[in-house]
Amino acid sequence: MKWFKTKHIDLSDAELLLKLKEEPDTWTPILFSRYLELIYGVCLQYYKDPEKSKDATMALYGKFADKVVSHKVDNFKSWLYVLVKNDCLENLRKSTRQKEKIKEHQIMQSED
Repeated sequence: MKWFKTKHIDLSDAELLLKLKEEPDTWTPILFSRYLELIYGVCLQYYKDPEKSKDATMALYGKFADKVVSHKVDNFKSWLYVLVKNDCLENLRKSTRQKEKIKEHQIMQSED
């Protein structure tokens, strides 16, 4: 799959995190791309739609870039999994609330 092709650098996650704190613009894409398949897989598990999962994966890059610099991360892979899972759940809850509001609005109009 062309979308997953990434360059893997021979540094550990901990080393990449240290470098990322110093130069986020250079090292964030490298660390994110290392786990692109994991991120996409978690999104696919929750959304069950490949295109929506790809969009969510790309949208997560911005959140990832902000949070990885500001948080102290001990176990990167676990931290990333929780970040992705929470984002997916938040988006699913948000869409469920929007659907409920639309339903309520339609019911209100039909009763009049």
